[in-house]
Amino acid sequence: MSVKVGMTLHCRVTKIDIERFQVELTSKTSDLVDEDNKWKCVLVVVVVVVVVVTLVIVVSATYEVSRPDVVEGD
Repeated sequence: MSVKVGMTLHCRVTKIDIERFQVELTSKTSDLVDEDNKWKCVLVVVVVVVVVVTLVIVVSATYEVSRPDVVEGD
């Protein structure tokens, strides 16, 4: 079977490279079923990483906007 535009793909994230904004995925049936809970811990880690990265981005953006020592136009 080939992948076509508009198809839904069922995959599980196996690796995240935050610096390159890349992910590795698996679509093997045995990985998707996850009978031995191999990927359950990975999901928790992924959620934590996403939350932390989001907080860092928000805090960085807030800090840049609210810095009183930076004056535009100088």
